[in-house]
Amino acid sequence: MSPRIWSRLSGMALLIGGLLTLVFATILGMLKNANYPHMYTHLQSPSLQSPWWLLLNLMGILGSVLILIGLPAVYASQSKRMGWLGLVGLVLTFCAVLLTGVFGVALNQFGIRFLDEGASSLVQGQGTEALDWLFIVDSVIFIVGSILLGRALLRAGALIPGEVPLPIGPAFILAGLLSVVHLVPAAGFFWALDGLGSLVAAAAFSLGLVACGLVLLNRQGTRMVQPVPTAEPHSADIRS
Repeated sequence: MSPRIWSRLSGMALLIGGLLTLVFATILGMLKNANYPHMYTHLQSPSLQSPWWLLLNLMGILGSVLILIGLPAVYASQSKRMGWLGLVGLVLTFCAVLLTGVFGVALNQFGIRFLDEGASSLVQGQGTEALDWLFIVDSVIFIVGSILLGRALLRAGALIPGEVPLPIGPAFILAGLLSVVHLVPAAGFFWALDGLGSLVAAAAFSLGLVACGLVLLNRQGTRMVQPVPTAEPHSADIRS
């Protein structure tokens, strides 16, 4: 497979995966806020077998799988400029998306809380302690990975040399910083801020991936601009 075709397919995967993840996170955030303080109670029980609930979680899994397929091309497009910092950020972000977007959403389909776990549920003794810690570790991995990847993208500039750089790096950094809310115990009004921070973080990360996809898709039309040779002066002009 030629690099151009791989870049185009990866860009399409990031574009579709980012949009699916954005829709999934938005709907899930609305359901979470609507069912506070018993998150998902009215939807997951007795609606676990609802086709809409299955469709929502399949959307989340498909979006995450597409992101995992396209994410390596983000680093490959500017590997020399992104360096080891970008590689570490890519690997950590990849692991976080795999753990939350695939494993976590699969658990969510069966009513096993994972996507809304965090320091709050651990302190309050809600849910399964093992899953609480797993989600917190996953959040730390995503925070570090997203910030490192965003910092490397800022340093590298445009994903494609010669293209106008999009604010992809800042979007990933913002997603990582806002995800810190998962590590802060919250209740009452602060719980609402936790939900808002999670939603904005997911939106920033998803839109950053969509921007990456658009840039990689545009790579098909990029061409190396060759310098136009200047005509040598005619010998007769020199003599004159």
